[in-house]
Amino acid sequence: MVGPDEWPGPPDPWDRGGRTDSGRFDIEVLAAGPDLAAVRLTGPKDLYAGIRFVREIRLYPRTTTVDLVSTMENVVDRPVRWGICR
Repeated sequence: MVGPDEWPGPPDPWDRGGRTDSGRFDIEVLAAGPDLAAVRLTGPKDLYAGIRFVREIRLYPRTTTVDLVSTMENVVDRPVRWGICR
């Protein structure tokens, strides 16, 4: 059993606003040129956990380099204290 300050997911319950693991992401093309391909994926607001994820993916042609940037945003009017683990 988890306490009120602990995230019980994943998965977050859909019927209580949970969308982190099962919602639709919006995509924005940031770059589509000969030197860089990049997109931003913005996740749905998860009102249960109070967050949403924004992820950027950058690909560099003719290299083995890929940049992945993951950001967690607070989307509710209460403090949330979650962290990104890898």
